[in-house]
Amino acid sequence: MSASKAATYLSLLDTARCNGDWSSVPELVRKLTKHGGAARKCITETALLDHDTSPQRLSHSLHKNATIVVSASALSKASATQASTANAASTLVSISALAQTFEEEIARFKADNAAAAAQAEEVDATAKRKSKKYSEHIVTSEEEIYQAEVTLAYLHHLLQAHRIVLQILPPQPPPRDQITQEWTKVCAIKALCLKGMAQEALKMKEEAIQTYKGLPIPDFSSGVGSSGSEAIWWIRKTLSRFAIASWELFEGVESPDTPREAHADDEYDEEEGLDELDAAHAALNPVREETEETPSSTESSLNRPELKRVLSESGLIGAFRAYHAFSMSLAEIRPISATAAASTLMKSDKSSAEDDASRKTIYETYLKVVSKYLKTQIDRDEEISDDLRAEISSIEKIYESLLLKVTKFPHASKVNQDVLMWVDTVVANWTILGSQGSDAGRVVEILYRAAGKTFHSPRILRHLFITLTAMGNFHDAHLSLDTYITLIKRGKARIEKEKSGAHSTGEEDFDTDSQILTTCVQGIRFLAKYFPEESTKAMEIASTIKTWIFEWKTEDQSILGLVWRGIGLANASWSHQTVESTQRAEIQDRAIAAFKKSLEYQPEGFEALFDLGLMYAETRDIDSAIDAIRGVAEMQEKCVPAWHLLTLLLTSKGDWDTALTVSEAIFQLIDENEQLTLGLGNRDGLVEIKITQLAIIEMLEGPESAVNLADELLGLYTRLFPGVLSSAAAVSMRDSVMDADRPITRGRAGTTGGMPAIQVTDVKGASDSEVVSKRSGATPRPTTRGSSLGRNSLRKKRRSMVEPLTDDEKSKEGPNKLHRTPSQKSAKSTKSSKSLGAKSAKSHHTSAGKSISPSVAAENVGAQAVQVNRPMSQTPSVLSEKNNIPHNLPAEAVPSPIKQLTDDRPLLNRPPYLREPILSELDEKKSVEGILKKIWLVVAGLYRRAEMFEDSKVAVEEAAGVAEGGKVEGGVDADVWAERGFLSLSQNQSSDAQKHFETALAYSPDHALGIVGLSRVLLLDEKNSTARDRASGLLQTLTKLGNGWDMSEAWFELAREYEMSGGIEKAKDIYWWVVKLEDTRGVRGWACVVPKVL
Repeated sequence: MSASKAATYLSLLDTARCNGDWSSVPELVRKLTKHGGAARKCITETALLDHDTSPQRLSHSLHKNATIVVSASALSKASATQASTANAASTLVSISALAQTFEEEIARFKADNAAAAAQAEEVDATAKRKSKKYSEHIVTSEEEIYQAEVTLAYLHHLLQAHRIVLQILPPQPPPRDQITQEWTKVCAIKALCLKGMAQEALKMKEEAIQTYKGLPIPDFSSGVGSSGSEAIWWIRKTLSRFAIASWELFEGVESPDTPREAHADDEYDEEEGLDELDAAHAALNPVREETEETPSSTESSLNRPELKRVLSESGLIGAFRAYHAFSMSLAEIRPISATAAASTLMKSDKSSAEDDASRKTIYETYLKVVSKYLKTQIDRDEEISDDLRAEISSIEKIYESLLLKVTKFPHASKVNQDVLMWVDTVVANWTILGSQGSDAGRVVEILYRAAGKTFHSPRILRHLFITLTAMGNFHDAHLSLDTYITLIKRGKARIEKEKSGAHSTGEEDFDTDSQILTTCVQGIRFLAKYFPEESTKAMEIASTIKTWIFEWKTEDQSILGLVWRGIGLANASWSHQTVESTQRAEIQDRAIAAFKKSLEYQPEGFEALFDLGLMYAETRDIDSAIDAIRGVAEMQEKCVPAWHLLTLLLTSKGDWDTALTVSEAIFQLIDENEQLTLGLGNRDGLVEIKITQLAIIEMLEGPESAVNLADELLGLYTRLFPGVLSSAAAVSMRDSVMDADRPITRGRAGTTGGMPAIQVTDVKGASDSEVVSKRSGATPRPTTRGSSLGRNSLRKKRRSMVEPLTDDEKSKEGPNKLHRTPSQKSAKSTKSSKSLGAKSAKSHHTSAGKSISPSVAAENVGAQAVQVNRPMSQTPSVLSEKNNIPHNLPAEAVPSPIKQLTDDRPLLNRPPYLREPILSELDEKKSVEGILKKIWLVVAGLYRRAEMFEDSKVAVEEAAGVAEGGKVEGGVDADVWAERGFLSLSQNQSSDAQKHFETALAYSPDHALGIVGLSRVLLLDEKNSTARDRASGLLQTLTKLGNGWDMSEAWFELAREYEMSGGIEKAKDIYWWVVKLEDTRGVRGWACVVPKVL
């Protein structure tokens, strides 16, 4: 025997055990026995037992048939009772025999130690010599006995004798100064894990959790170290049990992997133990969440003692975070040591219990925990931290990689439920976090990968439809919707065959009736909002779901409310597309009836109420529309389109001042910072409201006053869309129009140079004295253009912004009811300035009572429109302080005050209106440019009607430059060409006007303004029958289309054509129709309300 060689082989054996290199253990044991003799018997026997019963050799469970080849040691031979090919039962018998024999060996080792110690005391009674003799006569060190006892405890753990495990495990490892082998440190971790699992099996979960918390984790910052892969394996095992046990304690449940006590007493009954073990392992099937419990599971849950929920949410998540942090720390091991560690770790993981499937289970539960915690945070109205968002995203990625790694494509009639539950969780988390379009792309990629592990899954297609819509990929969303509906119809057909006795097809991956109906309603809304030209498709879906709710006997009030709203949306969309004018009224009636039906089931459904109000407006039932939209504003006080529509409805009743104040309400309710957080559609809606305000000012004071306030429109645009477009294009209005020094054009008498500069008022509403004197000293110019219908003065106190009047038409026009004297106009100006810029009474009237129009803050017009000290959550005075409003509506007709309501409706009601999608950079740029083009055209129209033709021309060219100019000379935008036509027509340039209108129609054949403008030019020559015929054809087509059926300008020109052609009776009928339209017409068309579909 050689002591040096024995020490060498002992070190090599220690390293092999720590690294899990069990194939080298038998040979190293042989050499250590050869050179170490009987003094190393304990460690050699322990090492061989560790080799024989390592988790890697026993595989995942004892239920898998396995052959345990026991080493040729005396201990192994004494217990070699198994056959050459053993099943699980014989394996347990072998382990039982090994445990019994090894326990006897340990007892002998301890006895020898005690005998040696006693002998040493007898030899010399002095403490010094006793200590020397004691160390020379020790047969087995305490460290080696500690290792042996941990191994023995592990054998009883395999036998599920958990009480014995707790009895055998040493209370503490040896002191640090007595530890000479790294394997002892591994045994300390192993002992802690065995103790915790035994406590779990004995229903001592709280104690087990406390045990797991004492885990000593080695420092791996400089590499795996000498502890090796076995330490990593047991640390992972301990942390995984810590996490699962915490989850079980918190939820009051037990997972199938939880250790269980198999015996009623501490004695291991071989046959009884095997029977109970078989029964326990029979439940080790893959876990599937089902909505219905089996009788056996219910019975077991009733018999199971109730677990105390003494663990906090933070403690629960902390347990999983510990596991995750340790797993992630292994990836940060420095490269030099990581190479060696990876090979041993990979080799052990191939057959270890902690394989990909086991880690998948841990991360699956981890994801459930953080997802539930996320929902709890939302329910508590707490802010979601960026760290939690990042944590959820990280766990989703890890779990997905493990899930897809262990999941194969399903066989026929099989379903990968784990994949389906996974996508449900991801989409649910995305929804809870706000359904952000910016994050939808990540979810879409996950869904596409999940689709590769499923076969025609309606659930994945449903999620794809929602997320693709959110990210602005409308084309693919449309395809997903079509495929989803097709699969649902086929699946329902198969289910019906099963009911008739046909062979069962097993529709496991299929949506519930509620999910199907909700998704179809989403689809109708999607088509109505983004594909209005596909109204026939929407009608098909509506017809289908209407049939389904009766066939399926749907009783859920929320679902029925959604379905009827979808039916109403489909009919409303179809009413805009049908060319059968005789059917339009019937279709509109069906839409109204459907919306009313929806509100019967969901009285709090403000979306259906808005839809109903809009349909009332389109059918010119103004009073009913006002009532409906007022209700929307009460339920959703920050609904931009509702306030805009209410403004237009009030203008249709001639209540201009109230309408103006109502239009400013939304700017008070949504402050400037919040406006920037709105979606593109709502920001566009705010711009439309500002345009409507200018239209009202134009009605009250004339186009010159509206032009003076046009800079506010640009200010709003630059604030709502910062940095999207070049600032040079935005400020060019001030440079090229507002402040340009050009010759005075017709209609600008009394003004010099450019338009008055727009100044920002101070907190009291006062502006620079020069500006006040300039604006208050300007004499208002009386206007004689009150009607948009040329020679007809049918409208009362209303006018259209569509077209100008030619000099010939103005010469034929009689006195207009909108004609105001300067004093009357000044009075109106005072009322208007109250809404637009007033801060105090002193700003409106001087001490002498002279009316003064204060300058308007370009970027704060909304906030100045209401009382300064009014809280943001309150309603502007127009709705709550009726007695302070001049010329207000009767008390019973004024909209009721707004009250702040909380949205406590069930989550089921939320999906039908998805959040506004995040468009691609190119699509968003096009949309924002379209809004800027619209602003330029509005300004151009204001200048044109103010007879500032040169300024109007500049604004038109600016619009052309924004609207894809440069492709051809003059641009390709029909709106721009139509405005050029009206500008030429206002200057009696009929030939140029006709060319411009013709160009507009060349780019857009159904362009409403282009048709009206061209028809007006063609009808100037009453003797040209060919021109009249062409105008008649164009107008008859327009008045049948959705964009022209209620356009009074088009009908008026058509009546003129009939009058010129001698069709007097037909002309009279049309004129009366025009009267009806004009009597209920708003200052602008209903189409300017955006977003139109909530």
